[in-house]
Amino acid sequence: MSEKKTIHFISHTHWDREWYMPFEAHRHQLIRFFNRLLDTLENEPEFRSFHLDGQAVMLEDYLEVRPQKRALLEKYIAEGRVMVGPWYILQDEYLIDGESNLRNMLYGLRTAARYGPVTKVGYFPDAFGNISQAPQILRGFGIDCAALGRGVSDYPAYAREGKEPNYGRRASEIVWRSPDGSEIIGAVFLHWYNNASEIPADPEAARARIAEIQRRCESVSTVPHLLAMNGCDHQPVQRDIGAILGKLDDYPAKLVHSDFAGYFDAIRPYKERFSIFEGELDGDFTNGMGTLANTASARIYLKQFNHQCETLLERRAEPLALLASLYAGTEYPADEMRFAWKSLLKNHPHDSICGCSVDEVHTGMVERFKGVRALGRSMADDALRSLSAVLDTSEVKGERAVTVFNPNLQPVTEAASVTVDYPREEIVSDGELILRDGEGVPVAAQIEDLGVVFDYDLPDDRFRQPYYVRRFRITFTAQEVPALGWKTYALARDAAEISTDLRVYRRGMDNRYLKITLNNDGSVTVKDKKTRRAYITGIFEDTGDIGNEYNYAQSKDGVTVLSTAFAPKIR
Repeated sequence: MSEKKTIHFISHTHWDREWYMPFEAHRHQLIRFFNRLLDTLENEPEFRSFHLDGQAVMLEDYLEVRPQKRALLEKYIAEGRVMVGPWYILQDEYLIDGESNLRNMLYGLRTAARYGPVTKVGYFPDAFGNISQAPQILRGFGIDCAALGRGVSDYPAYAREGKEPNYGRRASEIVWRSPDGSEIIGAVFLHWYNNASEIPADPEAARARIAEIQRRCESVSTVPHLLAMNGCDHQPVQRDIGAILGKLDDYPAKLVHSDFAGYFDAIRPYKERFSIFEGELDGDFTNGMGTLANTASARIYLKQFNHQCETLLERRAEPLALLASLYAGTEYPADEMRFAWKSLLKNHPHDSICGCSVDEVHTGMVERFKGVRALGRSMADDALRSLSAVLDTSEVKGERAVTVFNPNLQPVTEAASVTVDYPREEIVSDGELILRDGEGVPVAAQIEDLGVVFDYDLPDDRFRQPYYVRRFRITFTAQEVPALGWKTYALARDAAEISTDLRVYRRGMDNRYLKITLNNDGSVTVKDKKTRRAYITGIFEDTGDIGNEYNYAQSKDGVTVLSTAFAPKIR
């Protein structure tokens, strides 16, 4: 307590790209915000620097409308007066997958670097909890510090037997470790990221306000350097903060209009005093309200669509495009892939993917998802066509060769579904078609006649080519398809019988492994014949919800409605 204190004032805004207004309405405010910021940097010499919320997308959103301001922004970024990056957007770490977390940093660093030096500070001001591997990810990108707002419990019960003396102690300076041992230092906004917003211009009022900020910071700080965050959600820059601090030379603590790089450099020498946390920062000794855990189930359709798009890019489009470039010599669509990823990332901010914004925001998200899906499927289809054109299927004996590609990093046995075309005028029925593997052995398959369908090709050198064909859908289990490889089957007209022990009843089915029963109440019983254990599933539960956009709260009537209370239709 006897150490002379330095209070670091960091000017910032926390910019939710979309939230209580749709994106374009927020962007309209963003343009006004940037105009005010640039004017402040130009006309307020005592205003030292501004932290741009750790997300590079703000630059793109502004410059898309005001491209003429790029040179001026680059000037202030180069001078260290505007701090940009390292993320692309401020994501919810839990509701997107690991690869999306990595791409967010990758594209954030690349985007920010186009405009000047990148701020190497991990920034999680309002993430609804933090994943255990965040320090490992940051270290992988050469970042050794982070500032964060949620997830550190208010309870002292973190201390565990056998840990270091400072383990789990409530403090605003922490050491944060991932399970692999990766370690960073962190600053926790225990009094939130607006603890020093709107400092009064009157010197005496400013002195009193800063004294209160200092008192609160000292109550949780282990070092003589205190963090005062001058800003809040969508808050315009406080133009006179530098001038206000300059008039308080006689204040008992040193007042600095600072930045995160300077702050973390100042506290590093005191690392042995920091509180220590390992793994997730999810406030696990609280009731979950601080980390808004209920958003995990808000607007589930957004989570499902996001998973579909992540899987499409990671496990289909990218690996198939890579295989096509290696084996067919096609150009890898790097620009299109980057565009698809950045479009998907724009749905990952914590107020977007969490489903806690106004309806217009989430309607717009669905359209973004649809765009990513369309582009991802198109890139994957292009790759499949290129690969199929160079494959030698001459050893497969049949009327049609059916090739299954495995874009995963390990061999896969799973269901595959493909369509096969015959000439429109050719007489063929699904009952006479049979699928065989490369050794000629019949493969159990479901073959559906889709009838005569219209389709078209898009040649590189001609107008689109329309046609009609007789189309069949073939669904089967592809066995042990090699990692990053393929397996070819033959389809021909052959009435050979396929051996199967599957028996289908009006209310269920069974084979040697499982018995499935469709019950009268609409539930499904699955019995494992080997273990003789049975499981009941397929029951839906619904309750009234009088919570808000972040938290579930059951209605006071306490009524729970189960699907088993209603007569089902079974087909």
